[in-house]
Amino acid sequence: MIVIFTIDELIKLSELDAEIAQYVIKNTEQVAYMRIRELAKATHVSPSSIVRFVKHIGFESYPEFRLHVRNHLEETKTIIDTTTYTQTFVTNNSLTPNFEQALSNLTTKIRQADLIHCIGMGASGAVAEYASKHLATLGYHSFVTKGTYFPYAMLDQHPVNNITELCLFFSVSGHTIELIQMAEKLKNQSNITTACITSKQTSNLAKQCDLTVPYDTSYDRIHYHADLSSQLPVIFIIETIIKNLISTQAKDN
Repeated sequence: MIVIFTIDELIKLSELDAEIAQYVIKNTEQVAYMRIRELAKATHVSPSSIVRFVKHIGFESYPEFRLHVRNHLEETKTIIDTTTYTQTFVTNNSLTPNFEQALSNLTTKIRQADLIHCIGMGASGAVAEYASKHLATLGYHSFVTKGTYFPYAMLDQHPVNNITELCLFFSVSGHTIELIQMAEKLKNQSNITTACITSKQTSNLAKQCDLTVPYDTSYDRIHYHADLSSQLPVIFIIETIIKNLISTQAKDN
């Protein structure tokens, strides 16, 4: 999945342009076929404001921008339409019996969250970043933490109760000490839901989290600093979630 707007483009936008960008992100399929006046009407701005917007993000004209949006849709469909072989392989070898319900529950929590925090270490950190970028592409407020940084260490001294957060952990083993400590820290925070995607449903991390999306894969760690465990099931789970979110957004619109 490619990103319609880069982070550098978004942070340079004016408040008005940022509102137009947010509409485009949330209504990509419709915008791909909208005329300039239709987009202007939908975003409550003038056609000239749309022209300025597309130039600010690097396009010479509105038709060029609309073609970019259409290409984005095509590339999205290519990634989401996973091949039959891959679907069969993952389904037959990796997914647990309660997978569908667990995935549905997590998708609902993502839609309800004001802020989504994806967290992982090592290879799982890269997967957490992959998930965070895809969620941000769909318009969700998502960010990632990789490594040993503990973002909730001072939560007791500085509580935040006016937003709904989802803390999504990625760990193959489910026994990463730093993640377990973080999940335990968040356990009694009423505004923060904790969830994990892990191969060990009975792991300490899963026990600390409100939701768990489990899968089954071999845990291939050669030694402490070399984990070669497959991340294919996790990528499949992430892209299935993204597909579900896109479908839900289309129905809502």
